[in-house]
Amino acid sequence: MGNEQDLGSTDWATEIEHTRARLDDKLGTLGYETRESFGHLSSAWSKSIDNIKEKLTLRYQTEQHPWPMVGASVATGAVIGSMLRTINASPPISTLEEPARPIPATLPADTKSRLHSLRNALADEFGGELKQLRAFAIGAVIGILRDFAKQSLSPKAEPKFTDVVDRTTRVLGGTRL
Repeated sequence: MGNEQDLGSTDWATEIEHTRARLDDKLGTLGYETRESFGHLSSAWSKSIDNIKEKLTLRYQTEQHPWPMVGASVATGAVIGSMLRTINASPPISTLEEPARPIPATLPADTKSRLHSLRNALADEFGGELKQLRAFAIGAVIGILRDFAKQSLSPKAEPKFTDVVDRTTRVLGGTRL
């Protein structure tokens, strides 16, 4: 009877060892597959983020949607120009205690000085962007005219005409589109 118990417990011990070994193998495989899946997921996530970043750049949007970008630049220029004209035409801000005054034909010197300093502050803050918008708008308008005129030219004359118009665009401060 003692032999049977020893033999039975040895079988159980062997079976437990085999089961542990199989579980270790399965857990090791599962861990590897999990790490591999997360590696692929991380790589795909990075690619998605890079793709989104690229699509949000001004250059990409301009290449993909040139006409809406032309419209946006013209609208932006119109809004900024309107704001600057409004600032130039606005009377000084009055308080509620002051009675309404007629708008003077010419602005007082201190108001002109304040407007001049505001314009300088805007130019300092957005000077680079405004120059880029101006160059873009000039390039867009001249580019439209160039493309329209090229339709009536012979294929031999097109390259020379395009070159002349592009150089003119650069002289005027625009960029070729």
